[in-house]
Amino acid sequence: QVESEEGKGSKFFFTLEFTKVPSKEKDYKNAFGYYNCAMLSPAKEQKDHIQYIYDYLKYFGVNILFFSDFGEVNNLIENSAVNLLIIDYDTIYNDEIKNYQTLNIPILLVLKSSYQSKSMQLASKYIKPVYEPLNVTKMVKKLDECKNLIPKLGERKIKSTLIPQQEQKKEGDRFNASILVAEDNEINQKLIKITLEDLGIKVDIANNGMLAVAKRKSGTYDIIFMDIAMPVMDGIEATHKIIEYEKENNLPHIPIVAVTANALKGDREKFLSEGLDEYITKPIKKADILLVLNMFIPNKISHVKDEEDNGTQDNIIQKNEVSKTQETINEENKNEKKRDDISKTQAQNKEILVFKKSLIETKIFHKVLSTLNNSVDTANNMSEFYAKIKQNSYKMIMIDKEISEFDLAEFRKNLDKIEADQNREHTTILLFVDSDSHIESTDKKYCDDILKNSANREYLQSLLDIYLATQ
Repeated sequence: QVESEEGKGSKFFFTLEFTKVPSKEKDYKNAFGYYNCAMLSPAKEQKDHIQYIYDYLKYFGVNILFFSDFGEVNNLIENSAVNLLIIDYDTIYNDEIKNYQTLNIPILLVLKSSYQSKSMQLASKYIKPVYEPLNVTKMVKKLDECKNLIPKLGERKIKSTLIPQQEQKKEGDRFNASILVAEDNEINQKLIKITLEDLGIKVDIANNGMLAVAKRKSGTYDIIFMDIAMPVMDGIEATHKIIEYEKENNLPHIPIVAVTANALKGDREKFLSEGLDEYITKPIKKADILLVLNMFIPNKISHVKDEEDNGTQDNIIQKNEVSKTQETINEENKNEKKRDDISKTQAQNKEILVFKKSLIETKIFHKVLSTLNNSVDTANNMSEFYAKIKQNSYKMIMIDKEISEFDLAEFRKNLDKIEADQNREHTTILLFVDSDSHIESTDKKYCDDILKNSANREYLQSLLDIYLATQ
């Protein structure tokens, strides 16, 4: 059938008839009655899938008990013949897992699919990872795998030594770390910023991938959270540029964690192959963040001190703050003089000079840039371009590589001489190239950045944020 209305569209309807046939799949009702299972279920961190697992296991005929910490497990093994544990990875620390391994009974460790690299590090004879989302097929497969690991009746007495928990995030502890968050959505920015700052972390925000690359070049961070889908430059391209920058300058690699709204099969492998170190999904949860922090920067954990130590620390902080205040005043006085000098120069000179390969492109760039900055100048030919450079001190020059008779190396040499003769500050040169242009290996030597030729407003705003803000 069809319903159609002009100007609004059409709807099509159809019915398919099928013959109902009996399922050929095996029915697993009461198939695993030989298991006595203990599930870790901390009251303060109860998860929905605990109920799902419980329902599955009851259907399978498994006897189920609950426990809230490691101390209860030996008692359950002794008195209730527990031969299987189910533990959610988000509810324990890595060192606690070592404690459970000493029990020598099978453990189903429930993890998010994004934690596969971590599960490889934890893998052992008795630990069987099972990834969310959970379903009957996954549970049946793991229960079958654990069957041969069940201890025999004479082996149930187990003495285990509690392994001390070290270098793990405890309630009240803080991270003495600095993190860059590349995220274009303002709400997501606020959420992750609040979560990280609550852990004592210093947070820097980049609104897109291009800004993230610039901030990495100008600063050092302990971790970078990189949103994958961003305007101007996406997270994958930004990661490539950061890794390239680190290799070119022989810098240690900063772990980059992908942040994505999609959790599709193969995503993790794809992101790791692109150079990212791990990934988490949106909406971002504190447990996910803590896992990543414990994974990459356990050395940055700053444990809570005793009250007496805190009192001493507060005195030190107060003294430091007084000293910093005086330093700030002195620095502000110096900066005030610099700002006065800069203001006088800006009163006479434009900040940006645009010279494109065609008059139309020059006008387009001028129009867009003028909505972002009221100090934009243009040049329409080579002679006018050089004349304006000699007369004015620009902060930024935007120029096309494809301009006829333009020699980048010669231009850089002439500009360096003008800056030296007139005691000017460095002028940022942004070289725009078309997608089919050939870039020489020496081009990077003579300009500050090589960029795609685009008059997109957000793209140009990012350039101004990066290169004018640093001057």
